[in-house]
Amino acid sequence: MPFLLLFLSCQNETSREQTSPIIEKGTDWESKNLYGKVKSIALYKATYLDSKGQKTREPIKNYNEEFTEFGSSKKMEYFDDFGDLSQSTVNEFDENEFLVKSTTINENGYRPFKSSTTIEHDTIKNLIIRNSILNDSLNFKYIEEYNEKGKLMKNTSIENGDTIVWTSKQEYNKDNKIILEKVSPSNDDEPQIFKYKYDSLGNVIESINGNKWMKFKTISKYEGHHLVLDSTFNIGADEKEHLSQITEYDNFTNPINVKIYEKSELNRELKNSYEMDKKGNWVKKMVALKEHFADSKIFTPAYVETREIEYWE
Repeated sequence: MPFLLLFLSCQNETSREQTSPIIEKGTDWESKNLYGKVKSIALYKATYLDSKGQKTREPIKNYNEEFTEFGSSKKMEYFDDFGDLSQSTVNEFDENEFLVKSTTINENGYRPFKSSTTIEHDTIKNLIIRNSILNDSLNFKYIEEYNEKGKLMKNTSIENGDTIVWTSKQEYNKDNKIILEKVSPSNDDEPQIFKYKYDSLGNVIESINGNKWMKFKTISKYEGHHLVLDSTFNIGADEKEHLSQITEYDNFTNPINVKIYEKSELNRELKNSYEMDKKGNWVKKMVALKEHFADSKIFTPAYVETREIEYWE
């Protein structure tokens, strides 16, 4: 996908693979595992000063986000290790709740940038047109074409005169759920493949995406519709699977145990415990670390995160 989109959605990376745009995510509240009509959320982080987790440094603001009443993110702010603002994104919406403008400013001293994107929605032709400017000099245009079901079929990228067309073809099962998507570029790049398997309740229990050089695979386990376990793998050109992470979730789909692997060997492990508010969102998260690569035998308190949450209701 065009690299500018990475700027517009800059967030902390996780080991979970990118998801095809075919899979619906709902509101930003849902995609970020937030319950209730959240108006704003502020995240603070403090490292522990002792191995017993009884004393921490002063909390430093790490992240701030504001939401519309209809569940879309309208402002995101990222802060550095000293609590100073490093990047911000402001989204603007029209009366139909469509995103019409997004502006990102990065104040990193090494790679500062400003990007501004305007979005046009043509509901008659099922088009979304994005016009982007990076640092007041580089111009980009993206034309997304959807079918009558709202599925992305073609994405045309025009970057400083160079045009690449990404064409999407899908296959569906008898329940009209996508099982295969192939996204092919008009240049010499490898096509991207997305594959999905479902259980009897319609949950995605296996997903694979990537190209012939590198793929990412996730196997998921559920209790009903509740996600309880994810296992992720990297697959190289030799088609061998290498375990990268296993994540266990609580009843609110918060990660409670994360095992991280290097070359399929357990490298380190994170254990999370939470304090919740009345809506079911965590307001305090205690993180402990076990470093298997260093033959650690116990979990040592690493840091604590706190969240201040304001609701529209």
